[in-house]
Amino acid sequence: MERLCRGRTGYEFIPKRRNALDLGALAGRLEACNIAVEANTPHLLIVKVNGTGVSVFASGKLIVKDIESKEGAEKIAMQLIRIIAGRGA
Repeated sequence: MERLCRGRTGYEFIPKRRNALDLGALAGRLEACNIAVEANTPHLLIVKVNGTGVSVFASGKLIVKDIESKEGAEKIAMQLIRIIAGRGA
């Protein structure tokens, strides 16, 4: 599910099933795909995808920040979802 965030310059993507992602391992996979990991905590990763900030939660929820275009946010979210699922960038 996706929805516009309150600030109206970001989009939230919520998985249909609740996940328990290993964010430490995911951070390594993201870096291997040339995605910068700016913060790595047990509950949250903050990454940059092509200059756009994204919060990745252990539940699988993504918040694509500071982006006006729904299509652009969806493209970034799908790229991250492929990596999360282990299907590469």
